[in-house]
Amino acid sequence: MFIYCLISGKIKRADSLKLKNIMEFQIPKFIERQTKIVWIITFRQFVFLILMVGGIALLRLILPPLLFMPLVLLAVAFAFATVFIKIQGRSFLTVFLNFLNYSFGSKIYLWKKKAAPVKLLKETQKPLKAEEKKEASSVLEIAEKSQLKKMARRVEIGSSN
Repeated sequence: MFIYCLISGKIKRADSLKLKNIMEFQIPKFIERQTKIVWIITFRQFVFLILMVGGIALLRLILPPLLFMPLVLLAVAFAFATVFIKIQGRSFLTVFLNFLNYSFGSKIYLWKKKAAPVKLLKETQKPLKAEEKKEASSVLEIAEKSQLKKMARRVEIGSSN
């Protein structure tokens, strides 16, 4: 009966059957998990640490000891931060590269407000008296309401007046 109901389209949801034994589980998708090769270090972290050791050995050959020690301390701190620190689920290297990209990259501004000087307008007209208001309103009443008919006639006749 359950299959018949689903095929015929009468029942669209499983909870309308009122079955007690239906259990729903959310299955996680896109799980990214790197295998660990040595204790807590993944292959990627191991390669990064080996590259940093090689870089430190190269610096030892090139730089004098006075410059070498501070640079080694910075390089070791950066290497361990890159390998072991995660900020909101992202590696330290990703966050650091995003920071550098934002800091030194070009920024697009879609709207730039220009500072315009504030203009103060002085009122040069004196307020109209009641009689002048009546005269102004009477001029408006005399004029035709619409010039559309007059313009349409000019277009039909072809006159320029």
